[in-house]
Amino acid sequence: MTDALAEASAGYFLHRAAQFKQCLSRPDDFMGDKYATPEEIAIRDQQRADRDARLRADIERCRLHAGLLAATPAELSPEVVDVLREVA
Repeated sequence: MTDALAEASAGYFLHRAAQFKQCLSRPDDFMGDKYATPEEIAIRDQQRADRDARLRADIERCRLHAGLLAATPAELSPEVVDVLREVA
């Protein structure tokens, strides 16, 4: 229950966006074999670009989700409030 509530917060999705941002490629990342052919390097560069594009999309989705959660007042049903009182 507490996990579900935590994952329903704007802060959770901002944290996830920050985690995804840390996964983006950096210029100083080691990209492997120094003996790679130009074709292999091109494939690897394309794969990295594709991964980074997916990560940027995930970052944007997390930030948008956080914005929606922050703009929407959270209302808990009486049943949920009762359960939270029981476990507190």
